[in-house]
Amino acid sequence: MQTTEPPRQSDKDVIFEARDVSVSFDMEGDESRVLDSVDFDVYRGETLGVVGESGSGKSMFASALLNAVVEPGQVTGDVTYYPEDRDPVTVTDLTESELKEEIRWKEMAFVVQSAQSAFNPTMTIRQHYIETLEAHGVGRQEGLERARELCRDLYLNPEQVLPSYPHELSGGMKQRALLALGVILDPEVVVLDEPTAALDLLMQRAIVSLLADIKEKYDLTLVFVTHDLNLISLIADRLAVMYAFEFIEVAPTERILNDAAHPYTRALLNAVPTISAPISTMTGIPGSTPNPKDVPAGCSYNPRCPIAKEECRIDDPQLDPIHEEHSAACFYPDEARSEIGIPATGGGDDEEGGR
Repeated sequence: MQTTEPPRQSDKDVIFEARDVSVSFDMEGDESRVLDSVDFDVYRGETLGVVGESGSGKSMFASALLNAVVEPGQVTGDVTYYPEDRDPVTVTDLTESELKEEIRWKEMAFVVQSAQSAFNPTMTIRQHYIETLEAHGVGRQEGLERARELCRDLYLNPEQVLPSYPHELSGGMKQRALLALGVILDPEVVVLDEPTAALDLLMQRAIVSLLADIKEKYDLTLVFVTHDLNLISLIADRLAVMYAFEFIEVAPTERILNDAAHPYTRALLNAVPTISAPISTMTGIPGSTPNPKDVPAGCSYNPRCPIAKEECRIDDPQLDPIHEEHSAACFYPDEARSEIGIPATGGGDDEEGGR
């Protein structure tokens, strides 16, 4: 997709700027591109929800922001980080050692989806915290006091959790302990890759609520990657929908929920249960996400799209503004609204939303 540069709002302070960023894997001379020339701005202080089906490129975007794509993956393009108190840093130009010394953990943290695999089973939670503190030159006493405060913020008893081994904690406790570890060095940004995927619904919602509290208390920017639109809509200021390794719709959360303009976004909304609509109204999305080696010509969604026309099979729509702070990569957003209904959320105008 040939994208236009995201429109900057005059009242928005950009903390991450991605330009023409791609991630590709070269497997024995056969290249697979799993993030395709994306342009995107993340705003300071926001909670950004990055959503889409499995295999859409969400995790690759998150990893590219931190230049943390594992080999043999290769990142191209530029990711620029704008600290509040010093000059911009081109993250994609830094070596692995420079990233560890200057950026990761201290400026930005990455929280993975499986706390069980993130923790070393032979070390206590306290030892994990100490290892991170010492690796970045933070005093043990000062750092552990912050760890205790973070545990209490996340409704964990530090006297119980810190001396425990990971297997002695429940899944929800481990995930909260991992969140505390992510914030222990007071970063500006926390990137979370499906952090609640392995938890039950009640614990997912509890952790999302706690994340909102942590974000406000410690003045964080959150980038939350998930396939669960309902869950992320509880805390996200803005949603960015990905399909076939690129962004296809970006807008404030309420606008996505009530007036989504892309057929794929509307299909996603119809595929998840809501309190206001019976489960019988849920509909799956026919077909499957494209193979990175065989992305369709034209609009990548056209083989699954109920309103696709000949133009969609030939030309690739740009991610263009259709409304203030709302962009979509679709030639027919008005037709999508009128022909593809979405569940009512109570937050918008039913007629405008096409429900």
